[in-house]
Amino acid sequence: MKILLPAGSLKSLAAALDTKAHAVYLGVGDLNARKGAKNIGLSDIGAVIDMVHKAQKEIFITLNVIFFEEELEYVKKMLLVLLSSEIDGLIIQDLSVFNLIKELGFKTDRIILSTQANINNKYSVRLAKKLGVKKVILARELTIEEINEITEDTDIETEIFVHGAICYSYSGLCYMSSLIGTRSGNRGECAQPCRLRYRYDRKSGYFLSTRDLCLYEDLGKLEKVDYLKIEGRLKSEHYVNTCGKVYTEEAPDYLLDLVFNRDYCKGHLYGKGADRIINAWDGIKRGALLGYAKAKGDFYSVSLKYDLALGDGVYIEERKEGVRLKAIYDKNGKFLKKARMGETVLLKLGLKDYIPKVTLYLNNSHQTIWHGKTKLPTRMPVVSFETEMIFDNSGLKVIYKGKEFCFNLDYQKAQNRPLSEEFLKDVMTKSADSIFCFKDPKIKLEIEEKFLPMKDLNNVRNLALEKLIESETVLKEEKTRQLPNNPEVRVMVDRVRKYEVLKNHYKNTFYLPVEDIKKFYDDVIPYFPPVLDSEFYDYMVEAKRIKGLGYKKVLVGDLGGINICKEIKLEFLADNYFNCVNHLSVNFLRELGADSVCLSQEVPTDNISEIVKKTDVDLEIMVKGRRNAMISANCVEYSAGKCTSRDNCRGGYILQDMDGKEFPVVKKGCKNFFFSNNITDIRSKNIKAHIYRYDFRGMTIP
Repeated sequence: MKILLPAGSLKSLAAALDTKAHAVYLGVGDLNARKGAKNIGLSDIGAVIDMVHKAQKEIFITLNVIFFEEELEYVKKMLLVLLSSEIDGLIIQDLSVFNLIKELGFKTDRIILSTQANINNKYSVRLAKKLGVKKVILARELTIEEINEITEDTDIETEIFVHGAICYSYSGLCYMSSLIGTRSGNRGECAQPCRLRYRYDRKSGYFLSTRDLCLYEDLGKLEKVDYLKIEGRLKSEHYVNTCGKVYTEEAPDYLLDLVFNRDYCKGHLYGKGADRIINAWDGIKRGALLGYAKAKGDFYSVSLKYDLALGDGVYIEERKEGVRLKAIYDKNGKFLKKARMGETVLLKLGLKDYIPKVTLYLNNSHQTIWHGKTKLPTRMPVVSFETEMIFDNSGLKVIYKGKEFCFNLDYQKAQNRPLSEEFLKDVMTKSADSIFCFKDPKIKLEIEEKFLPMKDLNNVRNLALEKLIESETVLKEEKTRQLPNNPEVRVMVDRVRKYEVLKNHYKNTFYLPVEDIKKFYDDVIPYFPPVLDSEFYDYMVEAKRIKGLGYKKVLVGDLGGINICKEIKLEFLADNYFNCVNHLSVNFLRELGADSVCLSQEVPTDNISEIVKKTDVDLEIMVKGRRNAMISANCVEYSAGKCTSRDNCRGGYILQDMDGKEFPVVKKGCKNFFFSNNITDIRSKNIKAHIYRYDFRGMTIP
């Protein structure tokens, strides 16, 4: 088992390296799931890798968001840099990366599928293995039994989260933030709507707010997992260092109570939707219980459960507010800078109103402060081009991979020192503080007694580098096709009863959930949910049963569904849960065998026509119905105490935000499917696609 620490900034990186943890993970620029972190710049990547490897640790880079069509060339440039470097792995979500890597000529053996890629079952892991990836990061919702089943089923490396914040939804399947405020979690911009207060059953509470995960006491049961990951790229260097030292046995475990946390739980490790995961009635971040204090004049007397120092942060339960300690006294009134656990001290809390007794929590402790230093690394080149350079009367000719790149030069007659091959080689191999450079170019000088100012040489070198970078990162030209004019309509429902009612109104193909189908309907395509880690259904069994009923194809929502179809020779269609927002991710699914692909609900409408033109598979878009909000293994009714057992109940409920917007929730297999508060209808926009979907899930049909 290896401990993997977050590094959301150079300070956090230095703090992580100052532990015995085995590896770090960090983002580069904005294209990662923590856009708000102080991620390193692409130009610093070489220096950062060198710094991490000198500390004898592994470094994993996150590129785990979905990419819009106009971003693909920049993504290709990032991949050129990152995969030319010595990173130990690249964490991704968007399937387009596989095609871009192929274009660049790299292998997939350093690719890691992010938890954002929705790896929640052994069938997904099997397909990942076939794709040649290095490692999979498993969904947080998996139990210890499911984790062990996956690790025993294949020899691919696995990674799980063991500490930090937990998303309410399955990662990669949450659209709540983009629905409410246009900030997409799949773009690293989550606005954390789960931390807000909601109404349910005439009560208000934090029904979606999870406690933090802490599996420190359970590490011995996770021996089959290769990497144990600590969440926290948006948290401080002090948090990173403290967690790293505790999980590598360098510091006592009680320090975990003193770093930022929302109270701890075991997540789903011992059961999906466990009752400790949600803290429905209290969204406050208190910290660790410091003690129960009694008023003594202007002070409060308390017996300390932890060491305390000036400047520590203390939360006062009765006032729902925090203070920084500016004064500590012993029982005799002597001023103290620090006090030890077990001592009784007097604290000046500065409360305006008299309260005889208060409950104090320590939420910012000097014991967790990291005092190390951050040294900014020196930049170094990462991508080197092996070229031949010919300087002749017409200028400079650069030959790279059989292509010629020509640049004009205005030579001058040499007065003292004419150009030489040795001098030109020295100038052309300089990196100019760039991650790109020429590596040992073969110089041919076919002119004599000529001179060029250094400024001109630097300019032509940089211009040549730009042209070579452009030649490597320009997207492969796709054949374009005509846009469709008469889209087919398909109708999605979540109940057989809805199908029986609606088929009298729509003479179209219907999508029905695979679990509910008991006989063959000639106008129905069964669909799998995007999460196959079910307590109640074995989807390989369900797929074989459906095939036995006579169905030839299935709509699937994850890599596991694809693998099941491939193993039993069923045709498949790709659902919108693959989050395809560019033509390369669509083409990748087509290469895997998809008959059609439904674009993500987050794809910009203006991009759809371009994607349709550049793909050779039928594209589907949802034009009418409620949009997906999220899918969760947690249940509001269970968290609120209304449901007392997890028995695959069916039905639904309404969750209301504090502005009165209502989000319908459909329950199935103890999974909660949340839908948007409003009904979308974009048919009038006449968007060019092959298939229009009407989605009636989460809607009442009379």
